[in-house]
Amino acid sequence: MITQEQVQAIVRLAPDAQFNIVDGVLVWHSGEISVDAIEAEVQWFKNRKAGYATISDQLDVLFHDIEAGMFGKLAKTSDFYTGIVAVKDSTPKST
Repeated sequence: MITQEQVQAIVRLAPDAQFNIVDGVLVWHSGEISVDAIEAEVQWFKNRKAGYATISDQLDVLFHDIEAGMFGKLAKTSDFYTGIVAVKDSTPKST
């Protein structure tokens, strides 16, 4: 039975490959990738994903970098920044 992670790995490894999944079995129409290559790609992706902070944490870091001026003054006029500031201003953290 092929997994979603394996299908995603195939698409990353060979974006032009043509295949179908019939009753959970991969059927190649053009191109072919070894099972070892697919599994290595799946493992690489899991390792890469585990290394990242959550999206909410990444966005928090981005906000604070903008707040600190790391991207220049213009960054504070972005929709991202002004939207976050609007939420923070309307629902301030209790002290």
